[in-house]
Amino acid sequence: MSVLRNPTLSFEEAWSIRMPRFLDTLIGTYCHTFRSLEFQVDQDCLSPLFNGLSFFPRLQSLSLRFDRLDLDAWLWYQGLVLSGPVLQSLTISAELVSYDPLVSNGFTSCFPWKRLTTLDLRHVVLDAHFLYQILHQCSLLQTGKFAVQSSASHTGTQITLPYLTSLYVRFQSRFLARTTTQAFDVKFFNFLAIPSVQLLHISAKVDLECPLSFVEWMSGLSRKLVGLTLETRLPDNTLFEVLGRCPLLQSLTVFLPHGNASQGRPVFQAYREHRLLNLRKLAVVSAAGNYITPKLARFASLDGLIHDLTHTIVAWVKMNPPPGFELHLYADGEVLSGIRDQLEDSPLSAVVKLSRLPVSTEFDKLYKTAMKLIMA
Repeated sequence: MSVLRNPTLSFEEAWSIRMPRFLDTLIGTYCHTFRSLEFQVDQDCLSPLFNGLSFFPRLQSLSLRFDRLDLDAWLWYQGLVLSGPVLQSLTISAELVSYDPLVSNGFTSCFPWKRLTTLDLRHVVLDAHFLYQILHQCSLLQTGKFAVQSSASHTGTQITLPYLTSLYVRFQSRFLARTTTQAFDVKFFNFLAIPSVQLLHISAKVDLECPLSFVEWMSGLSRKLVGLTLETRLPDNTLFEVLGRCPLLQSLTVFLPHGNASQGRPVFQAYREHRLLNLRKLAVVSAAGNYITPKLARFASLDGLIHDLTHTIVAWVKMNPPPGFELHLYADGEVLSGIRDQLEDSPLSAVVKLSRLPVSTEFDKLYKTAMKLIMA
């Protein structure tokens, strides 16, 4: 039996000392076979990790998450990406420390953005001008996910992304823990031409500025847009106008801020006026509590799950849903009884599925599962 010579060495210390070397050896041996890499590492591991590695000939997808994106981290990351000649998918997740050092060291100019088809920067809050410098080089991009400073705007030439089919944009402050009362500037979209987009998700915890400009921009997307998620404070009339310009929508998710009295009426008004003839999947999410980090008391999913929207249910009773449509309702016992009475002898009774609202633990699991679908 061997005797432990250093009984005071903790597991955490041993891991932090030996893990980078272990990974260095392991990945160095198999780097020529990797097609996908995903790492979440401590900033202190950057120096020894991958020391001496230079080539990933088959690497197609790379995701790296760390605490902060400073110059040292970026240069390390850049070297790793440049070693993958066929890389197509890139995810960066970190808090951005400062723009200037990154710009001066080639963040926007010396990086192989042009070969990417998938780019996920939604966990790095960028200003619009900085992001546009990147997008200007992403001519092959098909899927893009971005976070933009809510107060930032862009001035310059329009950028066209001809192959982009899925776009996620979140407007917020760079300081995630702080709330902001600023409105996000829809001019960001005016400089972006995405003629092939099919799925669009816009998230903003602040008010919409220039709603008419936003409606006009949405009009140009109507030909191919089939999935739309709006997680923002759109006025009822603006939401109605937007939906009226998207006749091909098959999936719609609308997040209602706490205290919104409309309860999704613009959605059902648009449907009633035959503006959403292709709609098959509907979600209405009504948020409660702090809107920056909402805890959803009213729940919906892309499968058409709605709970505790009594006025909306009354509107649905008067309609004839399209073939194949299913409406799932989750509510507490009292609300369920009222809905059953409303649906009695209604054409909707065949397509509506009623369920009691799960207890908190089960509900949390259900919510997390649905949010993965909504945010995917």
